[in-house]
Amino acid sequence: MMKKVGYLALSIVILMTIGLVASAATEVPESVNKVAKEKGIDSKEIKNVSKVKYEDLPDEIDIKSIDKTNLEIYQVELPTEKMFVLSFGGEDIPTAKVAEEFRQFLSFGFDGEMNKSGFLDSVGGVEMAKDRGYVMIRDGSITGISTNLEVVNSENGERIEIVIYKNGKAINFGNELSASSDEAQKDYDVQSTGVVTFEAGDTISVHIEGSDDSVSWKDVITMIEITTN
Repeated sequence: MMKKVGYLALSIVILMTIGLVASAATEVPESVNKVAKEKGIDSKEIKNVSKVKYEDLPDEIDIKSIDKTNLEIYQVELPTEKMFVLSFGGEDIPTAKVAEEFRQFLSFGFDGEMNKSGFLDSVGGVEMAKDRGYVMIRDGSITGISTNLEVVNSENGERIEIVIYKNGKAINFGNELSASSDEAQKDYDVQSTGVVTFEAGDTISVHIEGSDDSVSWKDVITMIEITTN
């Protein structure tokens, strides 16, 4: 019976968590070669082929509606991405793609002591402002932020807030640190993609705010994680 084949492309980052159940194939299966040819992939670009169990597929790949009889799943490693190839006799396999995600980090900070609210500096030491910050190159999401600083003049019950600005407007996502004692403080928060979004050309900057004028701090290190497709 002629085999029907289909493929599922998946992010390299996601695939890092998948357990493989076989070592690399010494030869590329015909079903893999067929899919590669249909997708314009030269067989010479295939670096590795491994067999994968159905139960080891990530949640993003939903093939519950497919008959598992004689189902074979291969993970195919290419120079810049990986994909799944499914092969079995029967109905055609529906195909699905999962966007490949790229994570980058924006660095902010302040070298010295602060006793009032203000914008942090860029990694190059340039002070940011509502209309001055990192310009986004692609559409994406802010998926994490972390801050480390040292409180040098504390006030019981007071807080220090790290506020992200997009195009001059505060975003409801940031860090909050205690200013109740003179010591190093840290905080980190994460968010799913698609919640706190930006577009190519948007400007991202960071503002630090003390809840009381008597509070002061120094040596601020803030990092923002952005995720783009």
